Amino acid sequence: VYLVVPAMVERQHAIGKLVSSEFRTLNVTVVPMQFETRGWIETIFSVVRQMPGRELRMPLVTLDCSTIYHGVDLLAKVRELPEGAGASCYFDIASGTYLKDSGSVASQFSYIQLNPE
Repeated sequence: VYLVVPAMVERQHAIGKLVSSEFRTLNVTVVPMQFETRGWIETIFSVVRQMPGRELRMPLVTLDCSTIYHGVDLLAKVRELPEGAGASCYFDIASGTYLKDSGSVASQFSYIQLNPE
């Protein structure tokens, strides 16, 4: 598990130690980000550059802390994919009202529009 945390937050709160003590069976690598990225892809690129080649050859699942997973076991769904398959996961939320009611800000999420065919 690679956990990306702003460097200042890691210095102030030792998030890596908290996560490691809570989830002792996981091998957690904290990646302190020294700068604010311009989005998900730049964050992933920064992390991947620090991963050893052995791990880069393994399947990679990225979960964004700004995404609400609504109780879905996303890792189980990913594990059901055929070997070598890739996927993008999305949640069908009809309106921003649901997000607002759950305490989220609708504008912080990325949205896609699917062709109804």
